[in-house]
Amino acid sequence: MNIESRLSVILNGLNINKTNFANALGVNKQGLSNYKNRPNQLPSGDFIAKMIQKYPNVNLNYFLNGEGEPFLDRITEKPITKKIPYFEVDVFAGNLSIFNEDAIAPNSFFDIPKFKGCDFACDVRGLSMFPSYSPGDIIFCKKVAEIDKIFFGEAHLVVAKSLRALKIIKQSKIESKIILVSKNPDFEDLEIEKEDLLHIFYVKGKISFNEY
Repeated sequence: MNIESRLSVILNGLNINKTNFANALGVNKQGLSNYKNRPNQLPSGDFIAKMIQKYPNVNLNYFLNGEGEPFLDRITEKPITKKIPYFEVDVFAGNLSIFNEDAIAPNSFFDIPKFKGCDFACDVRGLSMFPSYSPGDIIFCKKVAEIDKIFFGEAHLVVAKSLRALKIIKQSKIESKIILVSKNPDFEDLEIEKEDLLHIFYVKGKISFNEY
């Protein structure tokens, strides 16, 4: 049974059609229809995150791998925590489905209450934010819906037309721009146009590992 078939099973179990399902998740219905032509295509991390947030009883292991039952325990009085997809890839240079429609599935998921509400987790690469963030740290990111919701002076994962970078965002004297600041003094600050921003994610926290 492929992804398209398993999605149909889940929709039947939810007693919902594709149109209403797409509307509930805020995704394009055409994207669901594409599974008919590419039935083994893995869904994007953004799609998975939205589905689990809206329908937490859907069994991701079944949906992605065909293992287990389509749904988790339906009858429970305990709140179900949304698991955070973790991408073990270089998000600063490579493609990541949370940013676009490329079919890259999460490597695993985190269930950490303190990071509740985060959209995804990923590895830190590079030294521009050292010592606050070191290569190999895992950061937990929450999408900033509007530019006026930016936490100025705090670390953000910034996705713009010409770059993807983990930086501290500061206000610019020029209203149409923002300044991206590194913690490492060996790296220069960058000033970019607000209109070039594609996505902004607030870094809610990190997990660090000892070298030895």
